Amino acid sequence: MKPGSSHTLDRSQAPCASWVLLILLIGVLAAAPCRAAAADFPQLIATFAALGDRSTGTPGNARAAGFIKETLTQIGVGAVESHQFAVPVIQNTASSLTVRERGLTMPLLPLAGNAITPQAIAPPGITGPLVYAGDGSLARLNGRLVAGAVLLMELDSAKNWLQAASLGASALIYVDRGDSTRMDFEEKFELSPVQFPRFWMPVEALREAFGDFESAPEGMVAGAVQLASQAGWENAISENITCLIPGTSPELKKELLLVEAFYDSTAHVDGKSPGADEALGAATLLQVARHLKEHPSERSVLLVATSGHAQALAGLRELVWSFTARSRDLRDARSELQRYVKKAQLTLQALRGATFDDRLAAGTAAP
Repeated sequence: MKPGSSHTLDRSQAPCASWVLLILLIGVLAAAPCRAAAADFPQLIATFAALGDRSTGTPGNARAAGFIKETLTQIGVGAVESHQFAVPVIQNTASSLTVRERGLTMPLLPLAGNAITPQAIAPPGITGPLVYAGDGSLARLNGRLVAGAVLLMELDSAKNWLQAASLGASALIYVDRGDSTRMDFEEKFELSPVQFPRFWMPVEALREAFGDFESAPEGMVAGAVQLASQAGWENAISENITCLIPGTSPELKKELLLVEAFYDSTAHVDGKSPGADEALGAATLLQVARHLKEHPSERSVLLVATSGHAQALAGLRELVWSFTARSRDLRDARSELQRYVKKAQLTLQALRGATFDDRLAAGTAAP
């Protein structure tokens, strides 16, 4: 663990300690939970889902971390700690669809469809006709204005967005009719940095704004619309929550069982990630804590709730690094960071006391 953590075993015990670091399937230690705990399980899932979008860097993610810490503290099974880490995520500020001829502006939600490129549109935005493209197949696109258009395409359209982008469409809005599946989103995820903004809207919002848009002649829903979207990469601060439960056996407590579950959710659409299914692991982790309170383990147990799962297991990687990093490496990294800080402070101090001759910039200073 990291230096200074109360979860580090006594150094005098280290030579004889047998560390067993296991990433266990959640629930192994709670194979026989009490009926009361089993009854609470659905409520835990509902609580996590009610927190809203729990993707890393969101307020819902922070609320989930707070709930886990509070619950573990209330259970009182072991020492609870939090370890923060930074991870880059795409943050979406605001996106909208404007139809000036109707005096209408509608909020849009970006699709998390690209691993590299944010769904951003540079000012003054994208302007073009709004065209309904059905499932985006070539047969549906035939005879319709595609180049320069903003397309409305059914979410159940596989990877037909690639055809629209190749034919010169400016952007795309997916129409969600409420029966979409996870696969509908995951199959549209792109790893290459394609600059083709894609968004999501429920069919009810489109119906309210445009009526029976599917029946528009040649798919022409509106003659001119404007899309705007602000998004970019930012460093988000998230945290791993740990709970160390000492073992009851004088000998076996020197061994450590590690039980991990992630508590963040995967956002396929910005702000729309309650992640009820992804809350199963975190909820079970809390049930394991309750079980160990009533049935202590002979070995020490470290319960860990990690974030950043959707960011290539960022939280879990941070946890593993804390186990494997040597003290010397940590001291060297700290010393190097202190040198950078001191150098930056000296630079800022020099700049505060500096004076500049504007004539040098204008080339009028005497030699």
